[in-house]
Amino acid sequence: MIRRPPRSTLDRSSAASDVYKRQVLHYELWRGHLWPELVWSRDLVTWHRFAKQRRPFIELGSPGTYSGGWSREAEGHSYQFGDEWWFPYSASPSLHYTSKAFLNQSTFDQFKKRFPHYLKEGNFKSWRDIYDNRRPVQNFAGIARCKAGRVAHAEPVNETGHLVTQPLSTNASQLVVNAAVAPGGSLRIEAQNADGSGIQGWELNDCEPFTGDTVTHTMAWRGQEELPKGDGPLRLLIEMNQSKLYGLSFS
Repeated sequence: MIRRPPRSTLDRSSAASDVYKRQVLHYELWRGHLWPELVWSRDLVTWHRFAKQRRPFIELGSPGTYSGGWSREAEGHSYQFGDEWWFPYSASPSLHYTSKAFLNQSTFDQFKKRFPHYLKEGNFKSWRDIYDNRRPVQNFAGIARCKAGRVAHAEPVNETGHLVTQPLSTNASQLVVNAAVAPGGSLRIEAQNADGSGIQGWELNDCEPFTGDTVTHTMAWRGQEELPKGDGPLRLLIEMNQSKLYGLSFS
């Protein structure tokens, strides 16, 4: 199962400001697991993890399954079919340290000296146990799939929350959202001036709530899909009720 899919290993967002996303390979030493994890940057120099929500980009399987040890997304390769993104990846049932130990052809004493950190492994029983149970690496191919553009999302901490963008300079005529709304929820957007004041006719109460699940929904305000025209930048106030917002774009 894929959690946070990027269109490619390096992907530029079309939201309020440039956001670049790619992956870092995370090694969980104490369990011997590896998985790709999503990171983001605004300048391609400083990269950030997603704080507490550091979930695997591609989920590992249960122990003993083809992906129970580690997974690794194919660097720089992704494909779009219809409204889905497909990501080839490789996986293995082997824990990282057992396969790594197999590749290191050494004596028992050399093995202990080469891998002292194995003492910290959660499954560590003895040096002899790991050394005698070394296994060759097994690789399996897999395909992870998701709806297009659903790399990361914003959602309210409670049932309803609000998100405000930075002022956006655009001459586009329509606003398109990539979002999923749970039954009983809704997503509304208010167009504001740069100072945060609502624009008459495009305020929250004018917005026709979005209640579906699609990668391309054009927002409307009392039947009109056109954004307000003006000389200054627009700011967007987004109200989410039981919703997940994956992206915004202008057309």
